[in-house]
Amino acid sequence: MEINNKMKIGATLLFKDKNNQRLKGVLKSVVIDSNINDIMKSAKLIGNEVSSYYKYDYLGVNDLFSVSGEAKEGEVLGRTTFYKLNSSEESESLIMNKDLFLDKGSISKMFNCALVYFCENDDEKYTISVLSIVKSDNERIIFDVESLAKSNTFLEKIKSNSIENINKIEFVGIEEVFEIDLKFNIFQSFYSDFASIEIMKEELLSNDEVAEVLGDIWDDN
Repeated sequence: MEINNKMKIGATLLFKDKNNQRLKGVLKSVVIDSNINDIMKSAKLIGNEVSSYYKYDYLGVNDLFSVSGEAKEGEVLGRTTFYKLNSSEESESLIMNKDLFLDKGSISKMFNCALVYFCENDDEKYTISVLSIVKSDNERIIFDVESLAKSNTFLEKIKSNSIENINKIEFVGIEEVFEIDLKFNIFQSFYSDFASIEIMKEELLSNDEVAEVLGDIWDDN
């Protein structure tokens, strides 16, 4: 792929935590702004920087995905599609219990939020969960997240950042909200134990998979 245009792309990086006696893997998602031919090189530079700070070993790229912009408030930072949840009632199964959400507090922070939508196109009905970032405090967070989720600007970003044509999109609710600090522009982190380093490395994208995903994202843009 000999394309020299720069683009923003989401990447989930896999690390081995050297601070833990157990074999613990760490996934951290960032947005890379790079020439498409240098995405993996840029990912490694970020991975090495993160590893140095947290005392991790950078292993490689676990996932690449389309985003609408930088890791900041109001951008689409990835999505998950649930084709089996093909009614608005089934979409509601993903929604969090607001009564269990967050302690009270008025200090402004950055939050990662997963927003659930019921979608329709010419061929099917399905549910999507879309990631974004909201700046708020614990007392206003639900209001601020729902305001973003329902805004025409954000809905248009979801549509334009999707491979398929979405004819109808309806906000269902909030799946998850959690506080982030955006250090190194990391907007999501996961941790998991592994039985061996070989099994951990099976989570990495192969060169062929990287080329295929980048091709799909480039065609969509």
